[in-house]
Amino acid sequence: MNQLTGIIWNWEKTQYSDDTTITATDPKRYLVEFLADGGLAIKADCNQVRGSYQTQGNNLTIQLGPSTLVACPPDSQADQFLKGLAEVGSYMFADGRLVLLLKLDAGSMTLAGSSPTALAGTSWSVTGINNGKQAVVSVIIGTTVTLNFGADGQVTGLAGCNNYFGPYGTSGEQIKIGPLGATRKMCVRPEGIMEQEANLFTALQNAATVRIIGDRLEIRNAGGALQVGATR
Repeated sequence: MNQLTGIIWNWEKTQYSDDTTITATDPKRYLVEFLADGGLAIKADCNQVRGSYQTQGNNLTIQLGPSTLVACPPDSQADQFLKGLAEVGSYMFADGRLVLLLKLDAGSMTLAGSSPTALAGTSWSVTGINNGKQAVVSVIIGTTVTLNFGADGQVTGLAGCNNYFGPYGTSGEQIKIGPLGATRKMCVRPEGIMEQEANLFTALQNAATVRIIGDRLEIRNAGGALQVGATR
């Protein structure tokens, strides 16, 4: 683990060599997390972006990858944020902040760090579930699926029709969930709700890692495949 990892970095401003400064109107909307495996988890306003990075000494190369394609509000600064990240050539620390230096002395980005949010005591609204066919599908319209991680080591929630419960344990980004139990109601509407429940229980019990990226939760299996996605 290097000095970049284990911290969520909030973009504060970008200063260019021509004295132009772009200040983030809301740093919580622009986050970057350097993962220990060389991956990047980025929140660019209303979109999530994946990427990778490499370091050699203080040299830093960032490669941006796939992004969600949500239409952001008119005041979004996502383009400026991502443009700066793509131009980073090295990094340094100053006054407890991460300073990303742009290539060709074009300027710098300043980011403030915060510790990743602890899982215990958090509640989430599930937005996507792995269907067991190598695809993550959105929660059926008209259903509510929740995840609540108690400080007592119990996970509970609504699976759409039934309430579920079971133990969970974490160590860093590692997580184990289950075995899970549930109430035994049978729902027929909306169509597919019981299959969705079964997929949720399977996905949760396949959990191997968990990450909180801004206001989003990602649970993945041992192979890195997304099992459950959720938001606060």
